[in-house]
Amino acid sequence: MSHTGGWDLDLVDHTAHRTLEHDRIFGYGSLLPQWTYEMFLAHVLPEDRTEVDRRFREATEAQTDWSFECRIRRVDGEVRWIWAAGEHQRDETGQMRRMAGIVQDITGLKRAEQALRENKRRLRLAFEDRERLSRDLHDNIIQAIYAIGMQLEACQRLPRDDPKYLTRQLAHAIRGLNGVIRDVRGYISGSGPPIPGRQDLRARLASLVETMGATGTLRFRLEMDSRAVARLAPSQAEHVLHIAREALSNSLRHSRARQAWLLLQGTDTGVLLEISDDGVGFDPVAARQHAGGLRNMEFRTRQMGGRFEVLSSPGHGAILALHIPNEAQTDDIR
Repeated sequence: MSHTGGWDLDLVDHTAHRTLEHDRIFGYGSLLPQWTYEMFLAHVLPEDRTEVDRRFREATEAQTDWSFECRIRRVDGEVRWIWAAGEHQRDETGQMRRMAGIVQDITGLKRAEQALRENKRRLRLAFEDRERLSRDLHDNIIQAIYAIGMQLEACQRLPRDDPKYLTRQLAHAIRGLNGVIRDVRGYISGSGPPIPGRQDLRARLASLVETMGATGTLRFRLEMDSRAVARLAPSQAEHVLHIAREALSNSLRHSRARQAWLLLQGTDTGVLLEISDDGVGFDPVAARQHAGGLRNMEFRTRQMGGRFEVLSSPGHGAILALHIPNEAQTDDIR
């Protein structure tokens, strides 16, 4: 409940009249014998006092109306928010003789505003977390399952006279499924899959290329520069792995290519990740409107402070290039 107290000050003899509610806002049980501006200011918290005093004195000198919010400490030590306002009043001769105003306890309103801001913050974080989870599930879980499914389909076409090769392919698919199960458990627990380290990224990319190539429908080539791997921060390595999985999966599913290449190399300013194929190509403008995976890759590149390029046209293959700045440059961009 908001409490409001009124006051009236004679500017000639400086006598002040207040309502009982005015003094109770400051923690007094009854009207004080006197009340001065200095007494009011003593109740204002030191962090707010200088600004309150400046605004009050400027308004008094200019004889203008004023209002402000500030925090006060009551007699019992409790901190409360108040809104104070005043106006100068002229007498019948036009002289400024009185100042009248009110003081309102707005602590409840301030708490409600703070609760609203906190709820908005939590809602924003919830939406951001949902979008992140959606991207991760699409770029990680779904693409991994799709590649393993194609690998198992390829096993059905293998000749029966080479059971050892078939066993190796099935074992590779089982390892992939176990990895998917591990990642899903991470999402369920809220931790997500482990962020790959620099050396782990090299192994994960090699395994990714092996899994994609095991389908037998597309030959993948991998080129990794040790200098590039060493330059990537853990968060960048995670984005690179997701982007590579999405891009290679798209090549496998849609390109009808014979060969695809994944290149990770260092440059003068950072790291270049390039995924290309010799397939049927696509229209980049139309793809951006309908392909969630392409938008995810662009988003992840922006998160790294990088630049994303798509070079493709129908019938002429595709090149996806990500220019990732060094970690220090990324911090500057953010």
